[in-house]
Amino acid sequence: MMYRALRFLAAVALGLLPIALAGWLLTIGWQPTKEVYPIQGVDVSGEQAEINWLQAKGAGVDFAYLRAVDGTVRDTRFAANWEDTQKAGIQHGALHAFSLCRLAREQAEVFVSMVPRTPDALPAAIELRFRRECTARPPRDAVLTEVRSLLQAIEKHSGKPALLLITHSFDKEYQVSAAIPRDLWGVQSFIAPSYFPRPWHIWQASTFRRVAGFNRPVHWDVQAP
Repeated sequence: MMYRALRFLAAVALGLLPIALAGWLLTIGWQPTKEVYPIQGVDVSGEQAEINWLQAKGAGVDFAYLRAVDGTVRDTRFAANWEDTQKAGIQHGALHAFSLCRLAREQAEVFVSMVPRTPDALPAAIELRFRRECTARPPRDAVLTEVRSLLQAIEKHSGKPALLLITHSFDKEYQVSAAIPRDLWGVQSFIAPSYFPRPWHIWQASTFRRVAGFNRPVHWDVQAP
């Protein structure tokens, strides 16, 4: 009796395997429709290792945001990605991952020292999300003051207003989007974000899309139509 039950369960598992595989392939290949969102791209960090940006462009990458700094830690691949996206003809901008555990002044100094002031670059972006390595949770007024300070330094350096990439949990806690009038970048897989008080400018639609030119899954983003 036990043997028959095990055989039955094995048969069911084998039957479900093709369905699971098809779902996985659909998930890693999914992107918002080009008819609605014609401009699509990626945001990457040094964790991606070396990227073939020419292949990426051929696979539909129209723009790329490149992490420059994580708190005060320099991204080891930023300079190469900046140069290579320019050679590939991909619009590119710098991304700063804000840390609640470091002063905005210290973070800004590293960003300014790393990121070229290039007139044709995309506006810089500041990423606001909670991180496991930083458990600090300062009061809202202190966080808004620090974000504004970082914005001021980055915008003075770049000569352009920056974007704010804000996760739902971070914005729920600190309500940054309601307090600071900048273009917004929302994060929500498969469904366009609706947690901001005004329309978003960029949507991070997937964090695990597989694209030619990349050795690992990438964050896939689209610009608002």
